[in-house]
Amino acid sequence: MKEKYFIKDYGLFTSLVVTMIGIGLFYGPSFVARLIGEESYLASILMTIVLLLILYMIHSILKMNNYEDIVTVLKNTYGKVIGNIISIVYSVSMIVILSMSLRAFADVIKIYLLPKTKIEIIIVVLVFMGVYLVKGGLKNLVYFNEITFPIMFIPVSVILLLNIPNAKIGRLLPVFTHSPIQYAQAVMELFFLLSGFCIAFILFPYVKKKENINRIIRRSSLFVGVFYTVTIMFVIATLSASQAANKIFPTITMLRSINIRSGVLERWDGIVMALWVLFYYTTFTGSYYFSTHIITKVFNIEDIRISSIIYVPIIYILALYPQSMAELYTVKIGPAKIAFGISLVVVIFVSYFINLFKSKGGQKNEVKKGSY
Repeated sequence: MKEKYFIKDYGLFTSLVVTMIGIGLFYGPSFVARLIGEESYLASILMTIVLLLILYMIHSILKMNNYEDIVTVLKNTYGKVIGNIISIVYSVSMIVILSMSLRAFADVIKIYLLPKTKIEIIIVVLVFMGVYLVKGGLKNLVYFNEITFPIMFIPVSVILLLNIPNAKIGRLLPVFTHSPIQYAQAVMELFFLLSGFCIAFILFPYVKKKENINRIIRRSSLFVGVFYTVTIMFVIATLSASQAANKIFPTITMLRSINIRSGVLERWDGIVMALWVLFYYTTFTGSYYFSTHIITKVFNIEDIRISSIIYVPIIYILALYPQSMAELYTVKIGPAKIAFGISLVVVIFVSYFINLFKSKGGQKNEVKKGSY
């Protein structure tokens, strides 16, 4: 008999972290620097608080529904028909976001690693690599995340330390010079990059020790927040806020500067890019599993290996739709952000308060019955 609750604390922590940290760290500092310049790292700190709140709310929603899967929760919250519609819309919106990030990642690979390879081939290879892991099921996905976590973060931490001589702390000043609205916009720009947090809906029901979930939420949120904050600080301190705002991939530029200025290792940036392939792959597979899981449950598909194929042509078409990187980052990503924001409000905030109201109403009814 297969073990239903197979995710241990380490598996939950690593899966949350590697799914949330991905390709966004390549271009995210550029978006935020355009809004609040030298204070970009403050947005990252605030984003950590938002992330912590969202994960707590996801856990509370699932806990109030006895850790049912997300589709069942949405059916219980909004009714079968509306619940299924919301599930499908959420799944599709995640696929749109995934397609945009896939195009961005394929552009990075083409520019820095495979300049002679057609972008269509890069996208196809990445998609089918992701589908291959997703078809193996959630257990294989969690095990893969456990293995890749130290491979990803230990080398990158060392690389960031090597960049200390290039950083100028004075470039991080002054602080608190922008309006609250600008800070809020910057926080949302960063939080959009963490759309992989949706995997929590899938992971939490299969955790062995559910009493430890809140503790793991705090640790994973803190890790993601610190990693983003430190990376953004290094980008701004190395390049300056104005340069970071004008670069499409400022993080890569910053990491490549280690080669140019300190000469630590020849072609060190190639090693960095190879590591970032892992960063994106883990984010892609986690988010893709989430979307295919929803489709499997909504349409009662027998096996996720079947449903994992459904989105392949859609992702391919959407990833190739932007004509250029400039078009992707200035125009095409806008609708994806809107879809993400609406999904966030409906699926998490509204669902949380509806379930909280139902839960309190149920408790009051039990008290009344007990008094008779």
